[in-house]
Amino acid sequence: CPAGVVLITLQGLTGLLMNAVLVGLVMVSVSSGAFRGCTLLFSEKAVIREVGGRLYLMMQVCEMRSTQLLEAHIRAYVIRRPASSNEVPVDSPQAFDLRLV
Repeated sequence: CPAGVVLITLQGLTGLLMNAVLVGLVMVSVSSGAFRGCTLLFSEKAVIREVGGRLYLMMQVCEMRSTQLLEAHIRAYVIRRPASSNEVPVDSPQAFDLRLV
């Protein structure tokens, strides 16, 4: 009966498609890092400390989730006016990258 073979083939293909869609939806929801930034807490106070003749800005960051991050990328910027004469003088503050160690 060829109609039964076609019907079973369509049922199998539909099941495979539904499984692929469900696995894709689960992977997207698990691997999404959009809400991960909401679980990081920064300290309210920072400290400027001199170590070896250089000034360092120190602050604490706390992870609120129980699962640890596998790899973290952190960027920090300071917004200030140019401090030395070799920097281009401007009236408005500028953003400068901070070197993290």
